[in-house]
Amino acid sequence: MTQSPEPESKTAIQEAMFSKVSIQDSKTYTQSGNYPLGQSEEHACVNFIQRFLASCDPPMTQYLEAFKAFGVTEIHLRPLSKWEVNRRKDLLKKILEKVSQPVSDLDLTFLDNHACTYFN
Repeated sequence: MTQSPEPESKTAIQEAMFSKVSIQDSKTYTQSGNYPLGQSEEHACVNFIQRFLASCDPPMTQYLEAFKAFGVTEIHLRPLSKWEVNRRKDLLKKILEKVSQPVSDLDLTFLDNHACTYFN
């Protein structure tokens, strides 16, 4: 009667799985979800911000560089919709003026409204 090899302990298997997932996570996931294989986290964040700005009516993609320069990601944008309106507009104004000329109140109002509706 031959003995089958003793199965690895659950801990060893979990550690091996965690190691594999950790390596894979750094290549295939942002902090908030999946993104296409081979795409960097930075590229995925820029794509998200670009989609967010393009979906404004009117589109606000002219501010993409400001959002990138400020380091804004989806993780930063999602909670904005829950902030008090003046605090939210102050932050949006700081972001937009990072690389842009002073932002118009109209653009700021449209972006503020979009941030609230996009994430709710």
